[in-house]
Amino acid sequence: MYTANFPILNPDNDLFKNVAIANLSYVHAATDPNWSFMTHSHSDTVEISYIFAGQSALYCGDKFYETHPGDLIIKNAKVMHAEKTDLKNPIEQVCIGISGIKLDNLEPNCLIAESDIPIISTGSNKPFFDALFKYILDQSVDTMYVDVSKINKVLQTILTIVYKDFHLDSSKNKITDTEKKDIRPVLRYIEKNYASNLSINNLAKEFFISPFYLSKKFKAETGFTINQYIISCRMGEAERLLIFSDTPIKDIAISCGYDNLPYFYTTFKKYAGCTPQEYQIKYRK
Repeated sequence: MYTANFPILNPDNDLFKNVAIANLSYVHAATDPNWSFMTHSHSDTVEISYIFAGQSALYCGDKFYETHPGDLIIKNAKVMHAEKTDLKNPIEQVCIGISGIKLDNLEPNCLIAESDIPIISTGSNKPFFDALFKYILDQSVDTMYVDVSKINKVLQTILTIVYKDFHLDSSKNKITDTEKKDIRPVLRYIEKNYASNLSINNLAKEFFISPFYLSKKFKAETGFTINQYIISCRMGEAERLLIFSDTPIKDIAISCGYDNLPYFYTTFKKYAGCTPQEYQIKYRK
């Protein structure tokens, strides 16, 4: 026999007591092989997507990711994002718009900080999250008789688990704002100017830091060398354009900072493991 006693909680301390579902979309791309959401944002809601099955290419907050089954995707209010299904492994997911979120040190309807990765893998907890999100789907099928209060309660549960089990745990390993004070402006500068002729020396001049100090601190705080980060930004934009636009590959190369097309092909294949054409075929007809 096992007995546990728990303290009585004050409901006024519930972080998510005011959340409310704003909209819901169910995507089953097996019936729509070319499914995609083009680049957009939501001004007054945070969108949470949960991946039941399949994969997709995700562009979110100026970065590119690939999603997998069991992933939770968090798209804060006002963050630009886009998505397209993998043609060979079509995605099945639910996307839920939620309002009423206000967390300390974050803008309204934001669940994660700007520097956080927007994808959370539920790992071995996938069956549990499958059940929660399928319950919400089942409750929303008949819109005439939907019980919104039930859905909101389940959303509160999901948000609480995500915040306490994933968000807070991951934040313990984050670099503090004080430690980031020298590097964050450099990151943003690279993200806005990756297509230009960037180097350690001209970045050091821009921020009045010695090249040696900048290189060492950047690597220590990000895990990347400056050159690796520049290439990552360039390749992320190339991947986005290959999937979500009809821009010719030579123009994509130029817009990402590569005047030399063969060098762009070589760099892209090393980064993505395939040529730009092969990459397009993966996500487009």
